[in-house]
Amino acid sequence: MLELVDLFLSTACAATPNKLLLSTLFHLFCKLEEDRRSCMITCENLTIFNHTQSPIVCNVGFSIMPGGMFILRGANGSGKSRLLRSCAGIYTNYTGLALLDQKSSMPVMLIDQTLPAEMYETVENFLLFYAKCYGSYNSLAATIHYFELDPLLEIKLSFLSAGQLQRVNLARLLLSSSRIWLLDEPEQHLDSYFTHKLVHLVKIRLAEGGAVLIATHSACFDEL
Repeated sequence: MLELVDLFLSTACAATPNKLLLSTLFHLFCKLEEDRRSCMITCENLTIFNHTQSPIVCNVGFSIMPGGMFILRGANGSGKSRLLRSCAGIYTNYTGLALLDQKSSMPVMLIDQTLPAEMYETVENFLLFYAKCYGSYNSLAATIHYFELDPLLEIKLSFLSAGQLQRVNLARLLLSSSRIWLLDEPEQHLDSYFTHKLVHLVKIRLAEGGAVLIATHSACFDEL
C-alpha cells in the first residue's frame, strides 16, 4: 500500500499543482484501495483459455463484497465452470487476476459437477470424512437433517440417484465454515423442494456476510 501511495504521489505531484485536487485524488485512491482490499472475490482483466489456448472468457472483471452475490449465465461451454475453478485456484490457464479474500482459514468452498472421488464410500462415511476435515462434527446431525439424508446413510454414493448425490454433495456447504461459496449449477438434479432449501441456504450465507459466485441456467436465485 505504501509503495502504491508513494508512486501515486510522485506521479500526481508532477502533473497536478493544485493541492486541493491532489488531496481529493489521494483520498479517492485510498478509498478505492480500501474497497479492493475488502472485496471477498475480485476478478480483473480475466481471460481464460481452453486446452487449445483459445480464449473462452475475455477480459472479465467484477468484485463481490461481503454479503454480495454474482450470477454467471451463458451457453454450455462458454467458460462458466472454468471461471469458478480459476477463482478456486484449481484452473490456472488464464491471464489477469482472480483473487479471493485470504483472511479466513477456510477461504473457499467449491461445489461443481465433478463426481466425488469417494464414490465407493457410504453416504455416512463421506459426511464423516468432511466433518473431520472441516472440524464440524457438531454440525453433522443438523446437516443430515436439513438435506434429509437419514435414509441414505448406509448406501454407497455410486448407488444414489443424481438428485440424491447432489444433496450429499451440497451437504458440504453446511459442514464447512467457509465464507466464500463458488457454486456451479448447484440446483442441477434437485426437485423444487430441495431447490428452495438450497436458495434458503444461500440467503443465510449472504446475510452472514459471505460472498457467493454462482454459475446457473436457472432463475431460482434471482429473488436474492
